Amino acid sequence: MFEVTIRTGGAAFCNPYSGDPAEVDRAMEIVRILETQVIPHLKNGVVLASLRDINGNTVGKMRNE
Repeated sequence: MFEVTIRTGGAAFCNPYSGDPAEVDRAMEIVRILETQVIPHLKNGVVLASLRDINGNTVGKMRNE
């Protein structure tokens, strides 16, 4: 089983200028997390890891069994 959990309620998932939630900003941060953390972890055989947003906050985890 492979599982990724990302909580998208923080500021990193909002519009950086207005602070308002926005679909495009949420999607961009999710893509960034997938590209910079999840994919490299999978390639390196990591089976459990915490995920952090652009601000350094822990926002989720990945698990690969």
